[in-house]
Amino acid sequence: MTTSLPRRVLVIDDNIDLTNMFAMLLEANGYVTRTAYSGHEGLEAVRDFMPDVVICDIGMPDISGHDVATRIRDGGYGCKPMLIAVSGWGDARTLAASSAAGFAVHMTKPVAIDAVLEAMRDQRPPA
Repeated sequence: MTTSLPRRVLVIDDNIDLTNMFAMLLEANGYVTRTAYSGHEGLEAVRDFMPDVVICDIGMPDISGHDVATRIRDGGYGCKPMLIAVSGWGDARTLAASSAAGFAVHMTKPVAIDAVLEAMRDQRPPA
């Protein structure tokens, strides 16, 4: 990682263990993290935390990750983070919906932390 300030990463997933593991691994790589365990909690965290990157599950019980991404893209949160979908669903329809919602990257679980780190290095948040 470069010597620039750590990037702020919000991890949203209803799988608490997976969310906490991602946060721990990201922190070990120099990122500042926050976790949220539902779509609604994630949207609140976007406003409070102002992340540079949001890693978000698609299939959550309250609102989908696609809805979370669309709401973030519609604005009003004070930031425009890069969005990365991490989901158990990887079919063509889900990939197209992820792209339409504004995700820069869609990864199908299980995902190695190195793949997430590479995606964050390779992608830039929208202007």
